Amino acid sequence: MSEYDPLRPRPPLTSEASDLETVQNLFGRASSGYLRSPWPWIGWALVLPAAALVTPRVAATAGPLAVLLLWSVAIVLGGAVEGLALRRGRRERPSSDLTRWVFRGQGNLSLIAVALTGALALQGLYQYLGAVWLLLIGHSFYAVGGLASRALRRGGLLYQVGGVVSLFSRFESLAVFAVTTAIANSVIALELWRARRSS
Repeated sequence: MSEYDPLRPRPPLTSEASDLETVQNLFGRASSGYLRSPWPWIGWALVLPAAALVTPRVAATAGPLAVLLLWSVAIVLGGAVEGLALRRGRRERPSSDLTRWVFRGQGNLSLIAVALTGALALQGLYQYLGAVWLLLIGHSFYAVGGLASRALRRGGLLYQVGGVVSLFSRFESLAVFAVTTAIANSVIALELWRARRSS
């Protein structure tokens, strides 16, 4: 032993599947509806950019309550498409403890995003809302994509790039949000569609 040796040496790699590969295989099988169908991603690629682009006009003409209603309707519409895909996937394979654990983690991240949204809104820092949501969604997609889907991982990276870009004041935050969500969700949908055709 020397001062350069790790405190807890890693065991030597073997030819057997690693614990990460085991989890990836389990989650990939369990999340068939959510990470196999391109339709939810096409839905989000249309709904989120549309809501972002009309937000300034709605805010100017009808005020903040109308903006809240607009985004609530957008989330319900996108969620309905996603819910149908999840329901179809559950018919093929029932939900598992692993998928429930992952979705609970995503739900927790959503609560953090809501708390940050409230804090920014109370201080009038609306220009950072797009960045917060893009960065948090991007992190979520990248982490979950590491378990089951390269498409989701790539989409997560695109979301994070968009989040960083929207932090700069020279870019309109809602426009960056619209472009990023359209491109990232379309990329995910296209990759899932290709994977579905090849299999």
